Amino acid sequence: MGGVKRDKRGRGIPLHRESEEGVVVDRYSVFISRRADKFLSLKTDGKLKEKILDEISDLRNFPFLTTPHDLAKIKGRQGYYRLRVRDVRIIFRIEKPSRTIYVEKIDYRGSVYK
Repeated sequence: MGGVKRDKRGRGIPLHRESEEGVVVDRYSVFISRRADKFLSLKTDGKLKEKILDEISDLRNFPFLTTPHDLAKIKGRQGYYRLRVRDVRIIFRIEKPSRTIYVEKIDYRGSVYK
């Protein structure tokens, strides 16, 4: 096990850490705000909702994500990131000392940044 995945520029991206007992993964706790949960309940169909929830649950492994994500830092807001799933944007913040991710907003691209 182990190894390093290479990005387009040849830089190494660690997949996970290893110990003598096997793979060590320090998971983050993920919390979803009422506003984000309301969007999931009212404005999404079954397939889109399932895809969004899969992407959010994979954030628990941050920064060792298992699949490629369209993930970017938000400029001007320290600790905030956005995750793109089709036309939907997920805005979340990461608190590294407490190993917690707060999903604050989920909405369509045109509305999420307002």
